[in-house]
This record gives sequence, C-alpha cells and structure tokens, in this order.
Amino acid sequence: MTCYLLPERGWLFSADLFIANYLKFLRIDEDVPTLMKSIKGVLDHSFDVILCPHRGVVEDGWQQLNKKYEYLLNLSGEAQKLKQQGLTLEETTLCLLGKEGLFSTLTGYNFCKRNLIASCLQVNLDEMPRL
Repeated sequence: MTCYLLPERGWLFSADLFIANYLKFLRIDEDVPTLMKSIKGVLDHSFDVILCPHRGVVEDGWQQLNKKYEYLLNLSGEAQKLKQQGLTLEETTLCLLGKEGLFSTLTGYNFCKRNLIASCLQVNLDEMPRL
C-alpha cells in the first residue's frame, strides 16, 4: 500500500492505513507490527487532513492517526501482559475485545478479533515509541 502526502496542502491520501481509530478485527494476513511501523513513518510528517477511501475526509488527521497508533500500542501492551499472566489467546481476546461475533464466523475467522490479538502479541514494544 502506498500513501501519498501533499505537504504544501497538509493532505495525506491514506489508502488503507487509517480506516478507523480503533480496530476490533484483523484479517489473518495482516500484521500489526508492520502496520504500526507504517503509521509511525507517516506520523514523522506533518499533515492536517486524511483523505481516506473508507472514511472520507478526516479532519485533525495527524491526531486521528496518532490515536490509532496509541490504541494499537496500548492493546499490544495489554495483550502481552495477559499472556504473561498465563491467559490463552482466546481468553485474552475475550478479555480485551469481547466475544467473536457472526462476522467472524461468516468469514471463517479470516477476519476476526483473535487475529488482531495474535498479531498484537508479536509487537516489540521496545521498538514502538510513544509520540
């Protein structure tokens, strides 16, 4: 995926990088560590507006994308704490995101909460600074 930044206008064409501040589901082939590194790379630049194919025009774009980054950072930290306490992936998912719903079942668990938590467990928190 490629994002396009127009710094003179303060616009970021975000492709699928933004979508929403708070994710609850993830496809099995998506990767939270890669997503977070991509978000961090974009947040190293200044912009005011995100032009998102899913959400349209997102005002306060930098702040909104930073909220997503912080959310993923916090979710990853919480998931890793629960794993250290001995909870299974399913228990951790239930604790942090609630029960899987019909959408997860309909996709054959290709797009589900468990995938998000499993990927959050792969985040190296020492490499992900707070902004």
